[in-house]
Amino acid sequence: MARQIEVDPANRRAHNTIAEAVEAAPPGSTIDIAPGIYSGPIIVDKPVHLRAEPGTVTAEARSAFTLHARGGGLGSSVTGVRFVGWDDHATVKVDGGGVRFVTCGFDSAKVDAVWIAEGGAAELVDCQIASGSGPGLAVHGSSLSLQGCSISTPGATSLTASDSQISLERCDFADMATNAMNLQKGVSGSVSDCTVRNSQSSDFPAIWAGEDCDVAFTRCELTGLRGTAFNFANKVRATVSSCTLTDVGMYGVALFSGAIVTVEDLTATGVARAGLQVEGASRLVVRGAQVAGSPNSALVLMKGAVAEVSGLRVRDVTQATIAVLGGQLDLTESTATHATGNVVKITDGGACRAVDFTVDVGEVDWPLFNVFAGCQLSLTRCRIEGGAESSVSHAGSSLSLTDTTIANSGGIGLNALGAQVRVERCRFTAVTRAIEVYEGCRMSVVGCRIDGGDTGLEVRGGAIVRVEDTTIERTRKRGVALTKAKLVLTGSSITDSGGAGIEVGDEASLEVRDLRISGCAGVGLTSSAPLELDPDAITFEANAKGNLQWPGRNARRADHSVEELMAELDALVGLVGVKTKIRSLLNLIQLRRREAELGRTTQPVTLHAVFTGPPGTGKTTVARLYGELLHAMGLLDSGRISEVTRADLVVGFIGQTATNTRAKVNEALGGVLFIDEAYALAQAGGSHTDFGEEAINELVPLMENHRHEIAIIVAGYTDEMVTFLDKNPGLKGRFAVTIEFPSYTNDELTEIFDRSVAAQQRTTTPDAHAAVRAHFEALPRNREFANGREVRRLLDAVVEAIANRVAESGDFSEESLSTIHPSDVKAALPTL
Repeated sequence: MARQIEVDPANRRAHNTIAEAVEAAPPGSTIDIAPGIYSGPIIVDKPVHLRAEPGTVTAEARSAFTLHARGGGLGSSVTGVRFVGWDDHATVKVDGGGVRFVTCGFDSAKVDAVWIAEGGAAELVDCQIASGSGPGLAVHGSSLSLQGCSISTPGATSLTASDSQISLERCDFADMATNAMNLQKGVSGSVSDCTVRNSQSSDFPAIWAGEDCDVAFTRCELTGLRGTAFNFANKVRATVSSCTLTDVGMYGVALFSGAIVTVEDLTATGVARAGLQVEGASRLVVRGAQVAGSPNSALVLMKGAVAEVSGLRVRDVTQATIAVLGGQLDLTESTATHATGNVVKITDGGACRAVDFTVDVGEVDWPLFNVFAGCQLSLTRCRIEGGAESSVSHAGSSLSLTDTTIANSGGIGLNALGAQVRVERCRFTAVTRAIEVYEGCRMSVVGCRIDGGDTGLEVRGGAIVRVEDTTIERTRKRGVALTKAKLVLTGSSITDSGGAGIEVGDEASLEVRDLRISGCAGVGLTSSAPLELDPDAITFEANAKGNLQWPGRNARRADHSVEELMAELDALVGLVGVKTKIRSLLNLIQLRRREAELGRTTQPVTLHAVFTGPPGTGKTTVARLYGELLHAMGLLDSGRISEVTRADLVVGFIGQTATNTRAKVNEALGGVLFIDEAYALAQAGGSHTDFGEEAINELVPLMENHRHEIAIIVAGYTDEMVTFLDKNPGLKGRFAVTIEFPSYTNDELTEIFDRSVAAQQRTTTPDAHAAVRAHFEALPRNREFANGREVRRLLDAVVEAIANRVAESGDFSEESLSTIHPSDVKAALPTL
């Protein structure tokens, strides 16, 4: 039967020691302990209740556990006792029993102050735990509850646990040498209203949770830490809710190796590394977080990491506010202010989707959104203000901006290089240069408004941009600038520009449909390059210096003399024999025409020709010049060239091929019909139902009947063209001449490359030039050798290599963009 038992060495009726009293007490007894120092070990193997006035009783042992609660001790309690251990045994061990400690103290000189194992259970309320060189508490395969406790372990970890259930409330962890909590494996439970402060080591996180743990941290405060605050790894599941981090020497919340963590209402101030760091296939969900005053980043995602973040508020962050270094980020309803570096940086194939994200910074000399090669960015309903460099600098694989505003920037609003870009229903306000597009970029701009700044849209270097239903207004210098690129403008307007509405430079292609240009201080549209443009597709109003100031392509060619066109032909690289043949043919045509005018007997003038030779040797270019020469001589109405192949002539039904061929000839009347790979018409087997032969049979009389109205040029490989001309007995006689186009020499290929580089306003270093020459020398001269197309293929690959180099280095200087280095050629060659 339970009894009331006393321990008091001064009372002969009481027990002298606690151990003696516990051994003698029936189960359920209450043992009152008089003030004093008592020796252990105390073995609790039945339910008993030890009571002492707090601060008056100390129990200690030098060669064993001070208190050892075993299986039969389930339901025991201890109040007001201080336990001290001096040797290699834990001060208090609970293995199988269940003990509740209230206002107790636990001190250990060497090892664990409290050790709970083998299914034991311990509840500590308002207790103090201290350890010199071992963990304050160790819990393995058991359960632990702490309420209102203080733990100080200047020589070790405060709490270490594995395969256990824990519940911590209102506890204070201070001055730990390593971790405040080391949750190694299989730990589940909750930690709430706790403080962790003054960690001593930068190598150990304050809270570490590992494999298969599942723990919730609520309303905790971590401050004065030399290491990381929360470190989660190895498939841990955790939540961090309403916690505060202050003055943290490493990361705020770090995830590694497949951790899955939810963060809610986090406040992090003065975190030296990233406030939130996610690595190694981990997943982070954030629902509200404030990160401020960090000399590094607020959020970092490494390769393989995934984060879903909403309600993130970031201010005064020195490095990239958000760094997506190979991971994937879904960001919503967030803000970033007072940044001094990139707001979002994406590298190593990373991807970011941001919705309702507001950025408001001062004059930052870094791109606010900096996207590198192979990366993706999507911005929806975002607002980006400030910056002195670029608001969005994109060299990645794809970019989407929807319903987004970029405003008050002293640099470039959107800077895109080598990417697929879609900009829809966006607004650029008071941005010095709203949109700039460079090499390799394919962009569509739909339903946007550009207001103010110097230039609304600048497109150059091989980019292709399509603009629809967009307004560009009140730019200080010009609305649109286009050089060496293609731009299609549909249903758009350019108004009140301080200079020209559109400026078109060399080697540019401009297409317009339903375009309005009005109120410009300069010319509505000015160009230094030949354009094919329908002026009726543009409405001009009140442009101060006129509407159009550009030489249309047809007008340019019509105004050129025979001498100018021959000079252009002579300027082509190589092709000496071709030039001689063309000159002789034109001389012969002029002779026969003059003889006919004089009434002399002469052969009919024939303009048709055969061009033979491998691909890429300039046959199409010479055909164009040939047509323009005939036009300048008055022999053709326009001289324009129409290019077709077998696929354009042949139709797979009897009778339709002849009709189709006749239509193509009629369309080309007045100019040149250039039939490339014409030998393909003779390669279907020669049967009477061969539709290619039907096309040839139709061409023969058309060439004769329209010999004064059209020049038909057939082109292809030399041997195959011999077969083609033998296909119809009357075909060969319809052509005035056969001109052989030889393959280019290595010197000629190199010269073509040099001219193409110069046309792009680039230069080649001597070593890079030598590498180009060596590449041409190494090419096998077989049937697959493409001559001039090899030059274009190499240059395109080199430009792509430049784009990757510039994107990776972040150096967008004129020198970096325009200089070809040996490394660019080396990077390009494997892609050919």
